[in-house]
This record gives sequence, C-alpha cells and structure tokens, in this order.
Amino acid sequence: MSRIDRRFFVIGRHGEAPQKPDGGGSYDRILPHSIVDLYQQGSTLRYEVGEQGLILEDGLIVHTARVRTKISAKAHFAGVFNNKRKEFMHGTTTCAEDLDKTHYSWNRVSFQDDPRLNFGNPFGNRRIYNNGLGAADCVNYWLRHPTATTHEESEIEPGVSIEARTTTALRENLNKITSQDGKIKYLEIRSHSGVVDWPVMAIINSGLETKMDCVEQMGGAIQMGNTSILKIDRTEGGLYQASFELRGETYQVDLQNLLS
Repeated sequence: MSRIDRRFFVIGRHGEAPQKPDGGGSYDRILPHSIVDLYQQGSTLRYEVGEQGLILEDGLIVHTARVRTKISAKAHFAGVFNNKRKEFMHGTTTCAEDLDKTHYSWNRVSFQDDPRLNFGNPFGNRRIYNNGLGAADCVNYWLRHPTATTHEESEIEPGVSIEARTTTALRENLNKITSQDGKIKYLEIRSHSGVVDWPVMAIINSGLETKMDCVEQMGGAIQMGNTSILKIDRTEGGLYQASFELRGETYQVDLQNLLS
C-alpha cells in the first residue's frame, strides 16, 4: 500500500477584532480571547500534522497588510505546531505581543503579504454590510450581479474582479503546496470578511456540478475566527485526493480543477 503524504491548506478569516463605534469596521487588532480560541483550534490539527513529521520550516503563512490577519494566523499556527507556553494552554494570554515573546522561532517560518487578499478600493457597500448580516448580503449581491459597479448607489468593486484576484491567489498558493519539490507542506491564509468567502466558495464549487449562487449554501458568510481546512493527500504514485472541512461539513474537492 502506498504511503500517504498529506499536505494541509488552511484558510480562514481573522479572529475577533474590536469594532469601531461608528460602524466603520474593525480596529486592527485581535481580542485576547480570540487569540486563545485560534490557538485551541490549531491544536485540533496537532496530531495529524505531527504524524506527517512536519516542522516549522515546512510552513508558510499568507496574510494581508492588516496586522489582525497575521496575528490570527500566528495564533492558529502556534496551536498546530504545539507551542506549550502556559499562557496559551491556560487561556490567559493578554495580547498579540505574547505570540512574539514565545520561545519558538518565528524566523523559521515563511511569511507572505498578499495584497490580492485585502479589501479593494472601492470594495463593498458599508451601510449594507453593517445591517447585521455582515458580508452575506454583499457577497450574494456580487454573485447575482457579478459585473455591477454600484450597490444601492454606493460604488463597489465588481464581483468578477474580487473573484479573479482571490482565486488567482488561491491557485498560486495551491501550486506551492502541491509542488513536486515538497518545500511547503502546511500553508495558512488569513483574510477578511467579503474577501475570504471567494476562495472558500471556489474550493467547494470545484466538486459541485452546479456552482453555489448564495453563501447560505455553505452555511453563510465566513465569520471572524472561522477556519477551514483543505487536506491534500499525495500517494507515492503522485496522485492527488483532497477534501475540504468547513464548520463541521466535509466537501469533496476537484483539485485539478482548482489548479488549472
């Protein structure tokens, strides 16, 4: 029986951030309890990653220019790779800086700031976004009107533009983790509301006969701290199989479709 070589492609939204009082979005930091939550989420992958013998040098963290995405990825990554610092284990970490005071070497991990995973300028209709449903109304509007440049008189980035840049970033990062040189075996992306939903939908759509036409078909828009995992298995014969886990659901993935 061929040995299974498993790669891990993690994609999610940043953790819970404090909100601006005027409805202007998130402050660029993460609340302490969310750092702990992300660490604990990561710890659920620890056994599988350990079974593969992965080390820090096998990892790549892809984030945006916003600090909250990088800190969220580092918190989750720390849980995966078993940083046993007591502040994490007992849930008493107080701030993002604790991640950088830990005893393991972040200089052994690769980082990449990818502007394609950031907000556009313009992006979406902020008033609609703040109506209580978050990104769901905005993303659904983009799906129904992919070339629209306005949404209720507010200038927006067209859905086709967001889809193109985010799925290109997805494809390029998937190629890194499936590369024959095997340098990257664990890759984590953290992005933003209304942005991260697009590569997540692309992954799920790859295995569907009919593409989703609303985010409710995948359980709603991606929320703060949501983490999804694409597990990619490669046999000694070079064949790929992949499955995607999101909020308790598992989806079959057509990896070749995503890579092409």
